[in-house]
Amino acid sequence: MIGLSELAARGEALAIVSGEYAWSYAELASRAGELASRLARAGVRRGDVVALALGRDPHHIAAMLAAWELGAAFLPLDPAAPAARASAMVREARARVLLRMDAS
Repeated sequence: MIGLSELAARGEALAIVSGEYAWSYAELASRAGELASRLARAGVRRGDVVALALGRDPHHIAAMLAAWELGAAFLPLDPAAPAARASAMVREARARVLLRMDAS
């Protein structure tokens, strides 16, 4: 699997173009690395599950890469799903953290 350092080495070539977003490989690696550091400080370790309720945008991809960088799995959740369903999935998966987009 490719790591964040390999992504960063691809520099300013476009990695993601989606709607209002246009991220280079270097920017994607930087965002994923920053998030991986925050997740590690929150206690995420190899083998843990990180739940992602982020929608379909580049932030979701950065979060997936951040989880993988730590050796964690990710659990994609539909942000529009009923809260009870999402909560049940998070509990069943024993997710260490839940990442979601702020509504503001």
